[in-house]
Amino acid sequence: MSLFIFLLSGLSASSFFLDDYLTNLIAKNKHSQAQLSFAIEHENLMALNHALNSSEFHSEQWLSLAKVLAKTQGEAAYQLALYYKASPPQKMIFWFKSASRLGFHQATLALAQHFFDQNDFVSAEKILLSFSANNLSINTKLHTRLQTKLLILKLNLAISKGQVGYIENSLLHDTQLLKETVERAGITK
Repeated sequence: MSLFIFLLSGLSASSFFLDDYLTNLIAKNKHSQAQLSFAIEHENLMALNHALNSSEFHSEQWLSLAKVLAKTQGEAAYQLALYYKASPPQKMIFWFKSASRLGFHQATLALAQHFFDQNDFVSAEKILLSFSANNLSINTKLHTRLQTKLLILKLNLAISKGQVGYIENSLLHDTQLLKETVERAGITK
């Protein structure tokens, strides 16, 4: 009797591993529309991602789902920043910062590039100083591209500030990165 009262007194659905069950069903693509709708309503990340990927890019549904996912997923916040790129810059900057806080490195570089393009060198430099290329693994093409973009942006910033010494040191130090980037890209002489 006390177990029955305990169950009635408020055990949540998640206590019965419903979220995990729905996540597994959706991951295996063995869910019903009702299960997917229920999971989305309860902000199940797998369901939200599934719905986002199934929705028309930049539609109202996409926008709504992306905003929910952007609370915890840097890539969703980054996509929202790109969505708002044509709008007044405050929304774009907000979403780039959100994505950056969530560890999405492309957003950090994009934000620094935005400030550089606006001739706000102080803001661009502040972002670049807080961003360490050491955080990026050189093992993948994506990260090599990010490191290369970071290097180019730092060099452009140094050029615009007339920091010849930094440019010379950076080119000497980062020559290996540039060579690896060229090799990985399959660029030949």
